[in-house]
Amino acid sequence: MRALASEISDRIFQSLPFGVLLLDRRGRIAACNRRALDLFALVDDDIVGRDVNDVLRTDDPHWFSLDPIDRLGDPDAGRVVEGRIGGRKVTFSVELAPCTDEAGATQGTLVLLDDTSRRGTDDDRMERLISLGELSAYVAHEIRNPLTGVRTTIQFVGQKLGKDDPKQEDIEAIIAELDRVEKIIEDLLQFSRPQVGTKAMTSLNTLVDRTLEALGPQFEAAKIEVNRKLRSRLPESLMDPDMIQRVLFNLITNAIEAMPDGGSLKLTTTVRRYRAGEANLEVFISDTGRGIDPELVERIFQPFFTTRPTGTGLGLPISLQIVRAHGGRITARNRAKGGAIFRLSLPRATAPAEEA
Repeated sequence: MRALASEISDRIFQSLPFGVLLLDRRGRIAACNRRALDLFALVDDDIVGRDVNDVLRTDDPHWFSLDPIDRLGDPDAGRVVEGRIGGRKVTFSVELAPCTDEAGATQGTLVLLDDTSRRGTDDDRMERLISLGELSAYVAHEIRNPLTGVRTTIQFVGQKLGKDDPKQEDIEAIIAELDRVEKIIEDLLQFSRPQVGTKAMTSLNTLVDRTLEALGPQFEAAKIEVNRKLRSRLPESLMDPDMIQRVLFNLITNAIEAMPDGGSLKLTTTVRRYRAGEANLEVFISDTGRGIDPELVERIFQPFFTTRPTGTGLGLPISLQIVRAHGGRITARNRAKGGAIFRLSLPRATAPAEEA
């Protein structure tokens, strides 16, 4: 019964809709739930055991203290905390409570966190995105049809010209631009329609291998060394293999473009298990490129935001849509030694026959 009660308690703890941190008396993080990890865009290994002020940097180093002296006579001090996490600006509403042992002695602090920086804007943002998706689909459809006619005409003209005709360069340049417009249209359509099709039990390791094989010529041309550390006997999971491979393709392609002078790319797969019996399959994509501007970390998953002159700004938003449709998440952060790490996390799902 105790084991069952402990399992139920852990399920409740992990499923709470607000972030929970358990701090020891020195302010180090002893435990946290999944919502806290989402708010901080970190993983267990990045947060547990660290000083909370190293993770959430604020102007008030005592924001989590229960000592009235630290509150400076202001009972509301610390109720709203503004700070930065890895360069990202955040605002949290905070509730504090003492964590005591059986004798009633305080052993630490229980911190409840809620993100107020986006409160009141999520519904508006979602409504705008839905409208944006509908508009994107309409525009893409209206452009694609005449674009096909333009391409056919240009190719016909090119065939009429001699191979050595200097105008052939102009024809090739026009076709290249048409290809770019076609890519934009495809991204618009992908962004506007449902992101998950037919699901099947799939090996994530196999999808990683396939994607790396497909991108092999690009790695060679960009002088990028690829290292893979794929967990053996990684369990299969129920997913749309085509859509998840598209996510991997987008993330790895971004890493290639972040290393124009060559570098190293590392892919790691693993399983993260929770005490409640649940498990996530995870892929870490680490590069040695220029990293992410700390001021732009919050914006990289926003539709149409890009730092590249030829980018559509839809690769990451589409990837995020796909992963969320699978119940997963994508996070990004900079590496201490330079470059960036993207983490793809998918809950392990089984087919109905397997569950039975």
